[in-house]
Amino acid sequence: MQDDRNELEKKVFNWIAIAEVDLLLAKHAFTLESNIPFRLIGFHSQQCAEKYLKLLSPSGKIKDIII
Repeated sequence: MQDDRNELEKKVFNWIAIAEVDLLLAKHAFTLESNIPFRLIGFHSQQCAEKYLKLLSPSGKIKDIII
């Protein structure tokens, strides 16, 4: 049982790390002097939010989140 919990924790922390990379990329794109890639910023921002929302869902699907 503890092994299952440890495995789940690893998956959660890995998912958070990936979400944070998406956020970092979006933030970095805002620092550009010209030709700011707004579509890229939007995409990575959405990806970050989606990953965090999926962590709230028991099934891993956003549609199953109960607020």
